Amino acid sequence: MAAVTEALAREGPGVTLATIARHAGLSAPRLIQRHGGRDQLILAAFKWSAAGQFKALQRTVAADRPLRALLAVLGLGEREVSGRDLRVGAQWIVFEWASPTMRRFNRAYQTRLRAALADVLRAAVRSGELPPHDSALVAERLLVHLFGMAMYYSFMNDVAGYRREMRRILDWLISSPAAAARARVSRRRRAE
Repeated sequence: MAAVTEALAREGPGVTLATIARHAGLSAPRLIQRHGGRDQLILAAFKWSAAGQFKALQRTVAADRPLRALLAVLGLGEREVSGRDLRVGAQWIVFEWASPTMRRFNRAYQTRLRAALADVLRAAVRSGELPPHDSALVAERLLVHLFGMAMYYSFMNDVAGYRREMRRILDWLISSPAAAARARVSRRRRAE
């Protein structure tokens, strides 16, 4: 599955089964026998990658500092995101749109990913790292920014720009609920 991911990162959504087989050190007929074809093989790799994402997000919920752990998962902590990470993310997104198989899978994946991020944000509220906010809404907005920035910055080959913008967006998304709550309290006090 790692070889499929690497081949997709290097070649893009037009990657051939022969190229994937070379990366995996297997024959194309062997891959077809096990997975049924290129799209099914890439879908299996995506599911493998998604399972790793969900395990990492579950660990962040249980962490003492969930927000800090989330930053690490997003590549903004101790393990910083690399150009390869951005390319892989962008290629997954492009492939998702190009493949009917992936489009069918993607709705459930996105729904589950949004819920997992919201769980992390709620855990960050419980730990005191974040003020109370609408975690589901912030998670949805975070995903929109993540996917858009993965595309843009991978094409620009600008990892530093991605990290800088991602931190800015996270700060904005996280502070916006608190600012909105303060504004509501301020309006109520003025009205009283």
